[in-house]
Amino acid sequence: MRLIAAVVLILTVCFQAQALQVIEKDYPPVNGVQIFVLSQEYARDYDKFFRELKAKNVDTVFFRVFHNSSDRVHTFADNPCTPMGGGVYFNSKVACTVSNMLPEIVEAGKRNGVLVYAWMATRSLSFLKTQDKMSLSFTPNGYTSGYGANIFNRDVRDAIKRLMMEIADTGVDGILIQDDFIMKFSEGADLLSCGRFTADTGIACTAENLFDIRYNDDGSRRFGNATANGERWYQWKAEQLQDLFKEMKDATRIINPNMKWALNIYYETPVYPHQGLAWYAQDMKGIWEAGADYVAVMTYQDQIMREKQLDRSGFLQFISDLSRASLRSSLVDKSRVIFKVQATEFGSGNPVQTESLELLCNRLRREGSQSIVQLPIYSAGDIIPVCGFQ
Repeated sequence: MRLIAAVVLILTVCFQAQALQVIEKDYPPVNGVQIFVLSQEYARDYDKFFRELKAKNVDTVFFRVFHNSSDRVHTFADNPCTPMGGGVYFNSKVACTVSNMLPEIVEAGKRNGVLVYAWMATRSLSFLKTQDKMSLSFTPNGYTSGYGANIFNRDVRDAIKRLMMEIADTGVDGILIQDDFIMKFSEGADLLSCGRFTADTGIACTAENLFDIRYNDDGSRRFGNATANGERWYQWKAEQLQDLFKEMKDATRIINPNMKWALNIYYETPVYPHQGLAWYAQDMKGIWEAGADYVAVMTYQDQIMREKQLDRSGFLQFISDLSRASLRSSLVDKSRVIFKVQATEFGSGNPVQTESLELLCNRLRREGSQSIVQLPIYSAGDIIPVCGFQ
């Protein structure tokens, strides 16, 4: 019996060691692009698209597979889902199918040695944001419609999980969750959310109990800082999103067990943890513990410089702070932290200056970054040949 036990122990240790080695090698650095709208030039030749990407040293594509009412259609094709207010780019029983192009994109990626991640929205999906499914937010004087579809609504929750299962069934390499997988600072005032919070914590879910209500000179009310109860509310909302993330992963595991999960992260979340928690219900530690394989930090030059009123020197120093905080959050592998950078200016649509992007990438690399994604990309010609791209 002792001999058998010893053999079992040795085999167990060996298996665990091998598993750890697999995990370490299972998160390769990402040299990727994020496709907002696929150019019409690739309408009948996805292989051409991937061959061109491969020639530019791209190894991963994050491809938009949701279509909201204001989005442009991939390859500028006709959109049969306009009356429904949106749809998806894969066969679905949950939503209208704009085009079943995702399986073809996945197969073309495989033929050309490029990984394909489906970039998918959740709470902002137009077809889920019906009046009966919307969340509510507190205001100083009452309530208003929330940011997105209510994750505490059973129909919404089930629809999101079923959509992820349909994506997994295409054989895709991974899913990137859109930056709508958040709850804003005063959101969660509806009966479903408030009832669940009070049941879980025993804390009354009212604006007066969660916020310090201030009064302006004219007698109108405004929110001050969160109370201690409000701080617990922020953390609780982050935990609810993490629980849903786990449910999405679990729902797809049997369909596509090797599929990776990435989650968009606002730039405040790693470097200003309290702001990330309060403003977006994002918490780096909780996100990793929920099972994210990668996080994608939205390192958008235009937005950061404008919102923080930074010159180039101040911006580069902030990038150092952001990259250190982001990379420090990943206790396993720095390659699992993706930094998303702009190749195109959001406002004008012009290409960013090569020199400025190179400075940004060099600073990220200096701080230890291993994974970078350029965006928004429409064709291979939009890729700027810096940051490891050709």
